[in-house]
Amino acid sequence: MTILYKTNANKNGNSYHVAINHDNKTYNENTFTSDLTIFVKLKELKQLKALAVDNGYKNIG
Repeated sequence: MTILYKTNANKNGNSYHVAINHDNKTYNENTFTSDLTIFVKLKELKQLKALAVDNGYKNIG
């Protein structure tokens, strides 16, 4: 399953994304499709990305 963690859009309409694919242990930044989307704060997004790296996930972005 792929989970897309996404921040709410700012006033310019931009948001930040990290998609974590738990099937092949990869993560990808700036991904726009996902099985499941969860909205988080930017600080939480950075923590999730660090956690993925710490657990051996590879960046394919």
